[in-house]
Amino acid sequence: MTEPPKEEAKEYKPVTRWFVFFMIRTRQGLGLMDKLGRWRVTRPLAWVMLAIVPLAGALALYVIGFEVMALYFSPQGPAIISNVRTISPLANFLLPGLNPYLPLSVWLAVIVAVVIHEASHGIVARSLGLKIKAAGVLLLAFLPIGAFVEVDDEELKVSRSRDSLRVLGAGSGINFISQAPNNTPRREDLLRMDYQLNDNWRVTFRFAGADVEKLNYQGYH
Repeated sequence: MTEPPKEEAKEYKPVTRWFVFFMIRTRQGLGLMDKLGRWRVTRPLAWVMLAIVPLAGALALYVIGFEVMALYFSPQGPAIISNVRTISPLANFLLPGLNPYLPLSVWLAVIVAVVIHEASHGIVARSLGLKIKAAGVLLLAFLPIGAFVEVDDEELKVSRSRDSLRVLGAGSGINFISQAPNNTPRREDLLRMDYQLNDNWRVTFRFAGADVEKLNYQGYH
């Protein structure tokens, strides 16, 4: 096994620490990215993922916009807003055990999604011949809270736009096309708002964990 150049070895730090945050770098797994990058399907799939990203973004804005409209124009809007304000401030911390609304299973699913997201960047980069410096995880003390793949910045800058865009879009694209619900929420855990804005537009809204009796739900059936 050949040793990396001195400049590269100097840049590569297995562990970086900021207060209680640790970034653990490794070159383990880069060989697997090379193998997956050589698959014939990888490059065509990268184009598909790139095409999906703006469509997914537009869809998300569409849904958010109509949910906001429903909150402002629906009779149930003020009740929902009042209920949201009762949520604990600990919900801002996406850590199991600290966040009362984040079970361990959901947190683990998020970590898996992040790993898939970052690995996709690396696989597409290798399929296009771009170098990967390292991969790794981000820890809060001993708790994994993220992952990353370091694609060579210089190579990415001088690569063709269509190549760099495919690398950048790979993570979000694969998360969108690979997601699937792992369970169906219970009926009592959802509030369904079905509101007719005008003759042409009807908005459907679901609020997870809502207290149906408190919100005095009145919907269309």
